[in-house]
Amino acid sequence: MITPPFHPKLKAVLIPKAIRPWVLIMAMITGTWLFACGPHFPNWLLSEGDQAFLQSPWLHFKSEIRALLGAKRSPYKAFPARKDRPTQTLEMALTDLSHALESVVYTQEDRQVILRQYKELREVIHRYRQTLEQWESMNQPWFPNPNPIPELEPIQPVEGLPEEFADYLEGAIAYHQSQFPEALEAWQRLLKLPASQRHFRSTWALYMLGRMQVDTAPVEATKYFQELRRGVQEGFSDSLGLAAASLGWEARAAFNLKQYNQAITLYLEQCAAGQDEASAHQSIERVIRTALNDPETDLLPLAKDQASRSVVTLFLSYRMAEAQKPLQKTGTDPFERWLKALERSGFNSDPLVEPLALGAYRRGLFELCSEYLRLAPTESLNRAWLASKCAFREGDLERAYKELQFAARLFPSHESVISEQPSPSESDTHSVLWMPYQRVQGELALLTLHRGDYVEAMEILLKAGYWMDGAYIAEQVLSSSELRAFIDREYTIDRQPYDLDQNVQWARALTMGEPWPNKTLEGQLRYLLARRLTREGSLEEALNDYPNALKPSHLERWAGIRSGRDPSLSVAQRAQALWAAARLTRYQGMELMGTELAPDWGIHGGNFQDGVSIEDRQQHLGSHRLKPTTEETARALKSQPTPNQRWHYRYVASDLAWEAIALMPDEDPSTAEALCEAGSWLKVKDPQSADRFYKALVTRCSKTALGQAAAELRWFPPSSTIASGTDF
Repeated sequence: MITPPFHPKLKAVLIPKAIRPWVLIMAMITGTWLFACGPHFPNWLLSEGDQAFLQSPWLHFKSEIRALLGAKRSPYKAFPARKDRPTQTLEMALTDLSHALESVVYTQEDRQVILRQYKELREVIHRYRQTLEQWESMNQPWFPNPNPIPELEPIQPVEGLPEEFADYLEGAIAYHQSQFPEALEAWQRLLKLPASQRHFRSTWALYMLGRMQVDTAPVEATKYFQELRRGVQEGFSDSLGLAAASLGWEARAAFNLKQYNQAITLYLEQCAAGQDEASAHQSIERVIRTALNDPETDLLPLAKDQASRSVVTLFLSYRMAEAQKPLQKTGTDPFERWLKALERSGFNSDPLVEPLALGAYRRGLFELCSEYLRLAPTESLNRAWLASKCAFREGDLERAYKELQFAARLFPSHESVISEQPSPSESDTHSVLWMPYQRVQGELALLTLHRGDYVEAMEILLKAGYWMDGAYIAEQVLSSSELRAFIDREYTIDRQPYDLDQNVQWARALTMGEPWPNKTLEGQLRYLLARRLTREGSLEEALNDYPNALKPSHLERWAGIRSGRDPSLSVAQRAQALWAAARLTRYQGMELMGTELAPDWGIHGGNFQDGVSIEDRQQHLGSHRLKPTTEETARALKSQPTPNQRWHYRYVASDLAWEAIALMPDEDPSTAEALCEAGSWLKVKDPQSADRFYKALVTRCSKTALGQAAAELRWFPPSSTIASGTDF
């Protein structure tokens, strides 16, 4: 087993005071751990069992770099492109030239002529580059471009152009024609001018000289980039923010020289300057991966440098793809090599304990993870969160519950939402990312449910945004009276009328993003309760909990059932009332009495079956400790609708129709139509249940056209009155 590189009694953090704020910020970033939960993964927890709880936290790497940089500022300022780069470059070139011409004795007319000719010349170069790129895009090894390669139009020198602009332009023309020695000569000639005569184009020339040689002569390129930044500090113009851009290019040169520590430092400074942040993050990952995967690379310089040590530790612990593989003790495993480098570095830094603990957890080194956690600060969310998972693995669910409760209490000051979309290299997460608080609460609810605290578990899940998990408890585990008591206590007792948010209705299966407001959540729970009460036959009690739009349909159905069973009415009136109730049940049954989850899956509009169910919770092969208890199972089975079939309301509608048709006269075309339509409700899904309507059609209505057609077909003929509506 690998020994942690920190002594339990060692409290001092051996880091220079000037950069301790960086480490402090890193140590405090307890609110940015996220979990993979993408569009191809279920956005619920209860049906995933143990694995939902044991899934390791992971880091949003970009946010951690920002937190690591903190308030650090670079002396150089990036200039993000407001337009496409060539256009912005042309505009800045004209601006610089205009300023340069002001310091020379020219007439206003001469200045305008020089500016116009210079602009035309730059536009010629720009058009040439566009044409060349189009030609190259169509020139493939398997299908060469039959057209001749474009050539740059002849360019006449601009008379009166200041010498630094003329030299730079000569080099640019050569560069765009891939005549690199000529470009090098022109730009070096520019740099030999007196400082007072190259104020505007020194930075541009140095930048291009460095870029030309960054891959072929990285040492020379580094000299040019450093000279560029010295020149900016001395007062040379930097209208395009090339000093900031040079940081990334110099980092690339350092990478080419395998100076990984220097490369990371420069990329971090590039981030601090605000220069192409996304590119800098990707480049940092590339440097770290290369260094860690090359067994010949000495990691000690990275381990000794505070910034590099922090970034590499965070990256390796949270992000590296190899972190999902078992540790290979061959001496070449990146995680093992990094631990040894930290031990050799002599820096025993407490803020690195928790990232290393997470790295060990993700690698399956649970004993090592526990050792690191014992060194972590007690009042730490990260420590408590990971400790709960380790305790769970050891079978100590009570300790896991207490640790997670402690972690949840630490979260109120860490509830910021991370709203940016990570790159594919970071994760496959949904476009809206979780607040970490939600995940901690969701895991706490898993243990709370297992303890039998059903109402508390439901409340935690609903407030954390896990609608499907909370709806499972509300609909299948709690009794309707327990759910009603919760709504009365938590929201309102007087049952005010309300409308449902249609946007929520069509998206309520997704438990991503921020939890619903209380008003929205109250409406969804009351609607769920109304449908449940209707299934249980408590139609009057259900009325006030339906949304306004559905109350008329519920009242109509309720009145139909009540009238149909009223012996004081005529047989014809009763039949008509029951038949109307039956058709309402069939064609609006999902809305009026459909289950939110199984078996009707109203959460998905009844279109497919996917989500939390007692059957999935019982059968999940990866679940051992969090399988439903005997009591939860009994409650869930007791709450199932009758019959417990997909689209169960169709069966309820069929029973009402059978009751209505029993009151209708034989050999009547209307009776035949009703039998034919009611039979169609189940004839495809459940022919056996529909068979009674077919037999009644051929026996009670044998003289009608539909009855005779049914006898000939030996099944239902088409009915002219079947509604074309859908379930929802």
